[in-house]
Amino acid sequence: MRRFTDAWIDAVGLKRFAGPWSSPRGPRLPILPWIAVPLHPIIREFFETCGREVHFAPGEKFFPTTQVTHFITVTSGLTGRVAAVLDGRSGSGAMALSPAGRFAAGNLNWVTRRPAIGRYYALSQCTVRMIPHVDAEERILARDDANDFLRILYTQFELGNLSDRMAFSTLALLQAPLRLQAFFLAWSVFYGTIREEGGRHIVRMPSPGRRAHIEDVLSVSSVTMDKLSSHLHAEAAFERDGEFVTFDAAWLQEAHDWMRACDGDGVLYPRPRSVIDFLYGAQAGEYA
Repeated sequence: MRRFTDAWIDAVGLKRFAGPWSSPRGPRLPILPWIAVPLHPIIREFFETCGREVHFAPGEKFFPTTQVTHFITVTSGLTGRVAAVLDGRSGSGAMALSPAGRFAAGNLNWVTRRPAIGRYYALSQCTVRMIPHVDAEERILARDDANDFLRILYTQFELGNLSDRMAFSTLALLQAPLRLQAFFLAWSVFYGTIREEGGRHIVRMPSPGRRAHIEDVLSVSSVTMDKLSSHLHAEAAFERDGEFVTFDAAWLQEAHDWMRACDGDGVLYPRPRSVIDFLYGAQAGEYA
């Protein structure tokens, strides 16, 4: 599988929302599908100082089977959690993404040790840190601040689970064009820049993986992806520049409206009405 450029790897290493949280409940950023918030600095530091560093090439699996036995955190690159069809069967899978600064694996079954549905891969060349669940548990419980650490860790787990829940709701309830909007919106919040140009607001971001990765995230066929590509160019003024893309931010509004409706009234961290305001706020660090 073809490697990504250094410029792309650097771009998906952007540490937006990776600082200390403004609340014990996590950053003020609303939940987004397919991509969880980065690890809290205390969690990130713990995993950076234990376990072992491992390098993976694009397409390599982290475990030989579906049994996940380690925590894995991503130091650089992009990884995926793939719930695929059975071997030898046709059909698209369903994938969530773990870029740098996040858990790649191990956060779903640390306590229960149950099989984690799907497989865990390197989507780009990547560097990760791995520590067995048993070793991590011993180190965490031996900490003087174990209770405080566990509170942050479980908050981190919950934020990831809510992101997964929104992703599966997106797949279950939305047609493919809106799924694509939702995915590009999530990726834009974490990795996009937005600027006004000729009366429009243009997002520029690293491409969210290869075409096959996007198909798996959206759980669509290559034929449907062809139609989505045409839709992108026609409706969003989409352009590609190597491994980076640009498009009209206004195209994301319908998916943003759907996420606001999912949140309902009285939400702790509401989304602004305008997706353009949301993206400018994310770029300015307003949701830390």
